[in-house]
Amino acid sequence: MPKNFRNKVKRYLEYLIDYKKQYKIEEEDVLGMLSDNLRVQLTVHLNAKMLHNTASFHEYSDSFLSQLIFELGRDTFSIDDHLFEEGDDGERLYFITKGSILLVHKKTRSYIKELSENEFLGEYSFYSEKPRTVTARSKNFTEVLTLHRHKFSQLIDSFPEDDEVY
Repeated sequence: MPKNFRNKVKRYLEYLIDYKKQYKIEEEDVLGMLSDNLRVQLTVHLNAKMLHNTASFHEYSDSFLSQLIFELGRDTFSIDDHLFEEGDDGERLYFITKGSILLVHKKTRSYIKELSENEFLGEYSFYSEKPRTVTARSKNFTEVLTLHRHKFSQLIDSFPEDDEVY
């Protein structure tokens, strides 16, 4: 196993251990202790803030957003991990909950922007279905909420008034 890969795995595991020491309990464990009703309310409360703070979601109805919250996934990226690269399909939209992401244009070797907590990325390719125009990589350990286009499309079909916005 290459040394740089071993070091990357080691840094990631150290991050997870530190995170667990800090919070002492897994998120799934906490959610598992709650009643179904409280679990739903907590999920809505925690994830709704992210959607409401995202400009491209202001036009959608509250009922659509309330359902969309349950389609969000979670992902963790290690230092220098690529979320996506130029030319990739834009199947996911990303909402940064912790850490930061660097956007770079590899063809011109240009730094574009750094995004951090409560910001989102990937919307151009997500909505246009065109290939990614930049590469996104994590600057540090980064946690994101993700939304897959196919889940979004399936759900929006049930909301005709929101489908017009899309």
